[in-house]
Amino acid sequence: MQNKINSINGHILYQAFLAGANRISYYEQELNKINVFPVQDQDTGTNLASTIQAIVSNSISKHSAKETLQQFSETALMGAKGNSGVIFSQLIYGFEKETRNKTKITILEFVDSLKKSIPYIYESIANPIEGTILTVIIRWIECIEELAHKTADYRETFLKSIPHLRKFLQDTTNQLAILKKHKVVDAGAKGFVIFIEGITSYINGEKKIVHNHTIENKATISDTIHPKTNTDKINYRYCTEAVIKNCKVNKESLMSFFNKQGDSFVYAGNQDLCRIHIHCNQPEIVFDYLHEQGKVIQQKAEDMILQNQMTKLKENKIAIVTDSACDLPKDLIEKYQIHILPLHLHIDGKEYLDGLTITPHLFYQKLSQAKVLPSSSQVNEDAFVKKYQELSTYYDSIISIHLSKHFSGTFSCSEKAARKVSKEKNISIHTIDSKNVSGTQALIVLKAAEAIQNGKNCDDVISVIENTIKKTSILVSVKDLKYMVMGGRVPKPVGYIARKIGINPIVSLSKDGKALLLAKTLGQKANVNKVIRILKNRHSQKPISDYIILHANDKVKAENFEKRIATLINRNACGIVNISPIVGKNAGEGSIAIAFI
Repeated sequence: MQNKINSINGHILYQAFLAGANRISYYEQELNKINVFPVQDQDTGTNLASTIQAIVSNSISKHSAKETLQQFSETALMGAKGNSGVIFSQLIYGFEKETRNKTKITILEFVDSLKKSIPYIYESIANPIEGTILTVIIRWIECIEELAHKTADYRETFLKSIPHLRKFLQDTTNQLAILKKHKVVDAGAKGFVIFIEGITSYINGEKKIVHNHTIENKATISDTIHPKTNTDKINYRYCTEAVIKNCKVNKESLMSFFNKQGDSFVYAGNQDLCRIHIHCNQPEIVFDYLHEQGKVIQQKAEDMILQNQMTKLKENKIAIVTDSACDLPKDLIEKYQIHILPLHLHIDGKEYLDGLTITPHLFYQKLSQAKVLPSSSQVNEDAFVKKYQELSTYYDSIISIHLSKHFSGTFSCSEKAARKVSKEKNISIHTIDSKNVSGTQALIVLKAAEAIQNGKNCDDVISVIENTIKKTSILVSVKDLKYMVMGGRVPKPVGYIARKIGINPIVSLSKDGKALLLAKTLGQKANVNKVIRILKNRHSQKPISDYIILHANDKVKAENFEKRIATLINRNACGIVNISPIVGKNAGEGSIAIAFI
């Protein structure tokens, strides 16, 4: 018989947590498959694995139990992902706050701290729902409290709690209608059970920590039936999260505001540092509010409808990835299931995700008030790694098309990530410099998507892309040189004189993807007429097959422009698009453009 474990220090706590984390990683995809609540976005396993691995990866083993828990608590807030991940981080936060500053803690002290953490969890959730991870956590805590008082031994307490814990999990199927409909248990609750099973195995003698990447044959979860169809409506599109530092308002004020914006609101931490999770349809409203309340140090807004389509209604075996400088109409993005990673926009010390946490309408309001021209930063390598890893689960290959490398380091980051993930996941990832931006980048992506839908293989799609790059052009009628001067694209003396006498440039792109001054006129009306004449001449030489009309927050002007073009070439546009803020910051409000093949 093994000796009793009456108390544990920080080292044992860390190793036990690591065992639970690795077990979560082991079952990550199985948890994703049964994820139907609160929405069928198939990412609960990934979110829990990411949350717990972030805690372990950013903490070190300390001798003191309290010091180890303090690290867990801090890193949990920074690394939490998804509804279940944020709830789990709040459990860790409450547990740490209620644990006395001791090197070792007994099982009774452990249970007492857990019991006192229950209110922290309930207080963090706007609408607590039974039959979820919340229910299983609470019932398990009640169970081990009773067992601990009988044994005073970690080993026996945890081991005897497992059959009860599995029963609590099975009960979730009948506690929530959507779980009963799909004949599954709650994915978040299952993740918690797996985590505790991993800890129990370690405490009961399995000293070797098995890392996920060393496991060749993953087990399946026998007590679930995977949902086969997408029959449940997603009311709120974006899974939105933020980490806020020095928040001015309390949890109740935040909850009051966010209850009007969406559902699944969860709050973890305190006003000094907190993580917020909400499902909403307008992330830009969420972040406009949060930027006024404190320092936003992390943000995300993931499209759950696209995630759902990718896992259940995937059209093709080749994934298309691009960045937010691609100004493609939203209906085409959805139709072809195109994955877009946002560039970062910086306005007066505040950071936004282009096209997600700031939209064109809100951007131009802020642009007019900005003290300096907003700056931008590329999509980083880590974001590409995560996206490629996610897509590798569902697709055979990936084609990633980006804005000209002369405008951003995004393409370079995509290349580095592709090399890493293709080797790790044994998947073909092709990164392509479009040598374009905005509408021309969009047309290249569109032709690639059409080729994929028409059944072309990867090599043929790449040929289509390369051919399209050679045939695309863009003509931009700039209303005001102010922003190009502020951004350094036009020298100040030249810009000053040009603005004084009312010169409006027509900007295009060279074949290698650099900005090119094509022509200039006096006044934008004459400028637009000049664009029409250039188009007429081009169309007479090589007919225009497809085009997109682009505008910087002036839809009426864009619609009138499209009518003139349609009359000229007897073809309607693929769409009329309000250009992304990342492009609009240089073009300036009122600019208008046509991208064409």
